[in-house]
Amino acid sequence: MATLLNNVTPEQYYTHNLQVVSGNIGDHALQFKASVDSAAVFYRGMLITLNSSGNFIKGITTEHDMPMWAVTGTTDFDFNGDVGNTSGGTMAAWVATGGIEMFTTEYVSGSYAPNDMLCPATAGDAGKVKEAAAAYSLKLVCGVVSKGVVADIYNVNTIQFWPVYIPGVVTS
Repeated sequence: MATLLNNVTPEQYYTHNLQVVSGNIGDHALQFKASVDSAAVFYRGMLITLNSSGNFIKGITTEHDMPMWAVTGTTDFDFNGDVGNTSGGTMAAWVATGGIEMFTTEYVSGSYAPNDMLCPATAGDAGKVKEAAAAYSLKLVCGVVSKGVVADIYNVNTIQFWPVYIPGVVTS
């Protein structure tokens, strides 16, 4: 579990955002709940996966990890509050196989057109999505662009897409 902070300064809700805009978002929506790795730090809307201990971590580690999007961030009050607060423990994430359309603020800047495929970004952009390369079959595909980059109600740019799970092909 992430270490609780003594002094949490929350960001504006729209700074790091994730919203489902269509699909089954009722009582039986496909969310997965797990603990967060003690070293993990990520924002709401970031691409996350499970490590070998079953805890959420930022980004992916292999081309066959199940991509998920964090419903809250590790420094958000609804997950990680002040000492003495009752928040914390587990976190929820939207799973990439869930027949929904969503938008997130957590993407690598670029020009995205409908039907472009998305893959996990790496290195300094880990936890974000980016356009899949031409040889996409070697990489994990985690989304397909629906409307591209659009401004949300707070005039913050987001990328709108359908989450998918297409693992990379392993060559030997």
